[in-house]
Amino acid sequence: MIRSGKIFRMLTAVCMLCAVTACGKKDRNEDLELTLIPSASPSAGTHREPEASYTPLQTKRITYYTLSESLENEETTAVLSESVELTPEYLVNYVVGTMEDVAVEVGIDSVTLEDGKVIVSFTAGKAPVCGSSEKLEEEILDAIAFWKIFPNARA
Repeated sequence: MIRSGKIFRMLTAVCMLCAVTACGKKDRNEDLELTLIPSASPSAGTHREPEASYTPLQTKRITYYTLSESLENEETTAVLSESVELTPEYLVNYVVGTMEDVAVEVGIDSVTLEDGKVIVSFTAGKAPVCGSSEKLEEEILDAIAFWKIFPNARA
């Protein structure tokens, strides 16, 4: 049977031997050279700064309702590009998207227009159909319904 002191001395000797033999090895990074790639620069006198072109962005403001951090309706304003077509589907999805900021995920199945009325169909398994209190359901439905006050919404 080998004694623990003898094992310790043998391990110490092996470690010292490894350390001594590693000292004579050349560092591999010394063989590497850095080669600089010249940057393409224009000839002297031909460089000119690009001209700044500012085109004012045509925007429109919309006022809508969304959920606050206390999960109650609050009125807010957004600035959208003039090129955005404000359809009922766009507005409903926009309002629902803002609710994700307060961790409320509303499931919209479809948005349709029938006889001048917007009909929103909700996805089962998500708010407001499932997993929300009666108060939160009411707040979500009110926020989605209030978009109809926008004068420039088209169907």
